[in-house]
Amino acid sequence: MNDTFIIKSGGIELLPKVETLWYELKEHHRGIDSRFPDMSTPNFEIRQSELKERAKEIHVDWVVRRADKLEIGYCFSTIDKNNVGEIESLYVREAFRGQRIGIDLASKALLWMDQKHVMAKRVSVLSGNREAIGFYERLGFTSRVNELMVPTEKP
Repeated sequence: MNDTFIIKSGGIELLPKVETLWYELKEHHRGIDSRFPDMSTPNFEIRQSELKERAKEIHVDWVVRRADKLEIGYCFSTIDKNNVGEIESLYVREAFRGQRIGIDLASKALLWMDQKHVMAKRVSVLSGNREAIGFYERLGFTSRVNELMVPTEKP
């Protein structure tokens, strides 16, 4: 990453720093496939609780612009009790995409998993999110299972 940005890395103590960007990612997902209502965790507090409950370890990378400390993006990853690593959430603001920030964040997460000697690495991507699917495929991920759902009527 170039010197325009600062990447801060740590554990669960950094998780609250990404809350604003996490909500931006939720909004982004709402626009990808209108057949499904937002099925993700309803708020960040619950998301943090879920992670703490099921993860053995949590790693967070948070990117800010050096000049004004504007939050640019983040990635948080976990290792579960079965020693499986997962990129749980990765987001880069649209204006900053194409600058390798997402690649750098994902690479740091995968390196962390390698250092922890995980048994496998995974990521879940919304099926209509073609951009994200291509991004992860370029990092070596491949589809293992396709989960199919019947959309429900929006209330």
